[in-house]
Amino acid sequence: MIIQERKRAICIGMMLVCATFVGMSTNASAAGSPPVAEADGPYEAPECYSVILDASHSYDPDNEALTYRWFINGSWIDNYGNPLMDYLWLDDFSGEATLEVSDGTFTATDTASVTIYNTPPQILSTDGSIEVNLGDPVNIAVNFFDGLYDPQRGMVIPSLDTFTATFYWGDFSSDVLSLGAEEFWANASHIYSEPGIYHIAVTVVDDNGGMASTDWYVKVGEDLPEFEAGPDHTINEGDAFLSYGYFMGIDGESYTATVDYGDGSGVQPLNLSSGYTFDLSHQYFENGVYTVIVSIYWFGEFYGSDSALVTVLNVAPTAMLVNDGPKDEGSPVTISFTSQYDPGIYDTFTYSFDLNNDGIYEIADQTDASTVYTWYDDGIYMVGGKIQDDDGGFNAYATSVVVENVPPTIISLSTSPTSPVKIGTSINLSGLFTDPGIFDSFVAIIEWGDGQTSTIDLPAGEYNVSGNHVYANTGSFMINLTIIDDDGGFDTMSLGSSVVIQKNCGSGCGHSTTPPGSCHNSNGNNGNAYGKDKVKSGCWYAGLNCHAQLKGWFIFNNYWAKGKSIGCKNH
Repeated sequence: MIIQERKRAICIGMMLVCATFVGMSTNASAAGSPPVAEADGPYEAPECYSVILDASHSYDPDNEALTYRWFINGSWIDNYGNPLMDYLWLDDFSGEATLEVSDGTFTATDTASVTIYNTPPQILSTDGSIEVNLGDPVNIAVNFFDGLYDPQRGMVIPSLDTFTATFYWGDFSSDVLSLGAEEFWANASHIYSEPGIYHIAVTVVDDNGGMASTDWYVKVGEDLPEFEAGPDHTINEGDAFLSYGYFMGIDGESYTATVDYGDGSGVQPLNLSSGYTFDLSHQYFENGVYTVIVSIYWFGEFYGSDSALVTVLNVAPTAMLVNDGPKDEGSPVTISFTSQYDPGIYDTFTYSFDLNNDGIYEIADQTDASTVYTWYDDGIYMVGGKIQDDDGGFNAYATSVVVENVPPTIISLSTSPTSPVKIGTSINLSGLFTDPGIFDSFVAIIEWGDGQTSTIDLPAGEYNVSGNHVYANTGSFMINLTIIDDDGGFDTMSLGSSVVIQKNCGSGCGHSTTPPGSCHNSNGNNGNAYGKDKVKSGCWYAGLNCHAQLKGWFIFNNYWAKGKSIGCKNH
């Protein structure tokens, strides 16, 4: 902000003389006390108006003569021995002024708040064309002022404001001028494309929002009709119909006007300007052709009417097409239209969906804004959608649906036979699994526990897996099955109990021990199953050796022994 400083010393002779006299008679014992500063305030005034900064309430306890200076807008201003200073702000301001007083030895300061209000511009004169031929320019000149304007007292002080002048030509066109400080003339010209009587409005706005305005009327063209409701218009539904017109009334007579916009909203009062022009403004919410009728009344009696046509075009609706993905393959996905908008507020909509993005809408013209579809394989799928109003206007959109892979799930795994078998006997494994990705293919990997594996390819839709294996060595073996789909998802399951392979021999051929959990003793505890010979079988658990009397094994693969336990003894 630029501040121009102007001050006026107000001399008060007796005050200075008295201050000097008092200082001469001061008691020496009070010497050395600092002065007291009083800045008074708060101060308020319009810009360009004089402000008296009053420091007269400041004093010195020693009755020493004081000098004064003020700190305003970043600089000190000396006012010497005068406690009153006349200062002028040429622009609006809000802040503080700081007073400093000095007795020649000591200083003191005080602050006061200052608020300077903006002064709006004022129009001094408007001049321009009154009547021109069609095609000739219309020239308008506006003289204004901003600041303190009192020429009768010789007080014309301009502010430092800048300005924006806008010329509204009455045919819904305008021109904008930018003016600097102390540029107080706004000049513009305009050429009209239609004959008529036009109401011109000019506004001048300063950089703080203060505004002034003025009006002007001009007749364009010769042999004008006495009554003109304005030209025909074509607009979009939802847009405002803006037009203008005039009639040639008799100066000083009393006229009133009404308008019917032809859309069922009824007859409405219409404001007439002093130059017998009028502005038309109405919003149409449905496409169609409408007749606007303006009627003029003279002292309540019908004077005349004129009409204009307004063609309102349909506007297609807009929306957003969204989905609730990502979703797992095999899970339903909801695709929806949201945020529907149509400036034709009476329009209704239908919705269509192209689920495979082939340009054909599998679901067409339904009233529901959403649909549900399930993809059975992972991937990113483009879905097209169309929203259409009841006048045929439409917009098409697309949304990307993310479908994620779901790994297969093994639900059962078993072997046959389940009892211990002789070496060389074939072990058969069967597994069953599921996968919601019905188009997935699979690889099944069987780990037999002896270092050997079997790999089986399964086509889409095949969920059973089987394999067989002959063990070359005795022992107990844990079998694992892994199913991998074509997207890398997998599941693994281990057989609940070990497969036991024994030698082809008689009594005393040794024993095989299975991992914990392969059998149960009579108390329900899990333990390790083993067979010592054809006569005895048992389950070792926590220091107990429980024997069955029958030939065979106590328990394998979660089957109870066929024989009966006759008790246990400590080892």
